[in-house]
Amino acid sequence: MKNTKSTLFAVFTIVIITIVGYFIYQNSSKTNVGVIKIGYLVPTLENPFFVNMTNGAKSKSNSKLEVLVQASPDELKQNQIIENYITQGVDAICVVPINSETIIPAIIKANKAGIPVINVDNKIRFKITLEGYF
Repeated sequence: MKNTKSTLFAVFTIVIITIVGYFIYQNSSKTNVGVIKIGYLVPTLENPFFVNMTNGAKSKSNSKLEVLVQASPDELKQNQIIENYITQGVDAICVVPINSETIIPAIIKANKAGIPVINVDNKIRFKITLEGYF
């Protein structure tokens, strides 16, 4: 049962990366941008579940698509890795967050930089607040 779930999740990850890569390629091909870079962040590379996901993501790397894989079980380190991905100018970020709240500032920074973030496995708890629009 565990292997089936891991395999299905790896397939799901490959499909997501392929779809994101396709849409980024469609947009970037109009401006002749080079290699598409996707930042891929998981909590650990010791868990077979995340190893399968990572192998699936890496299998899609080629001359036009580069998947940058990092792993960290630390919430603050995950935020730093996302900020590094932003600095590197990735086209999209796929993340399995350790904490669904502490990751929010990094996701907001990525979105403000025009980088879509795909959340996998954990629900992000965005709090909607009303700012003074009077």
